[in-house]
Order: sequence, then structure tokens, then C-alpha cells
Amino acid sequence: MFQEAITLADFDNDGSNELVIGNAAGDLSIFKENDHKWCACNLGMITCLGVGDIKNKGFNSLVVITGEGLCYIFDYDYSKEIKSSESLESNCYTITHSYKQHFPLNIKQLIIADVTNRGSNDLVVILDTVVRIYTWEDDCEDKIKT
Repeated sequence: MFQEAITLADFDNDGSNELVIGNAAGDLSIFKENDHKWCACNLGMITCLGVGDIKNKGFNSLVVITGEGLCYIFDYDYSKEIKSSESLESNCYTITHSYKQHFPLNIKQLIIADVTNRGSNDLVVILDTVVRIYTWEDDCEDKIKT
């Protein structure tokens, strides 16, 4: 497990934090209180993740980035909860990403914050020697723009 692939944040927007963990095998697990509540598999080597209002719509999303350069965004939706058959623990619900985009390889860290002082959040990613800032755009094909 990578150091940046674990966080404590409010994924389901209920006001309390969940423990979110990703591993090198591509498994994502979200724990609520004492339960393994949500999971996703086969994402690729998860190097970093973060939770925040990346879409600037007033609710949190989970952003997961892999070593293969894939960025997944997960939005919580009670109506789409499906019990997992792939998980070792059958009590978790499988979540599916609402958005996926290719990013540069080897992203080491991500931050969701308003770093451009526009009044909306940005996605900051850190590679070996490069920092990139992405912004969510609702009205275009590639939703996350540099």
C-alpha cells in the first residue's frame, strides 16, 4: 500500500468520516464505523486518493489515481448500492466510478483545494518533478482540464 492511498474523509456526505484505503493490487475499500461498507476491484495500482468537492457541486467525490495513469472519480449514490460478489467479504457494496480519464504516469500525490483562488476546487497532482493543476469542466468531453 502506498502512503498516499489512505485517507479519512466524508465519502458519503453524511457529516462523518469514512476510512478509504487503496492497494497496489487495485482494490479499493471504504470502511464506515466498524463495517467494510463499499469496495471496488481491478482499478490498477492505486498510488493516491483523496475526497473533496472536485466537481464544485456541494458534495464530496472520491478521486483515485493509479500508477498506470488512470484517474477514477466515484460519487456516492444510495440507489446504486449492489452487494459485491468479487469481494472476500460479501457484506460490502460494489461501487462503480462515475468518471474515468487518463492522466500522466507516476502521480505520487493529489490535493483537492482552491489553489487558483477562483472560488472553486482544483485537483493538484504531484509527479516526480512536476506539479499539475486540473479543473473540472461540466460542458466539455474531457471533464478535467489542465
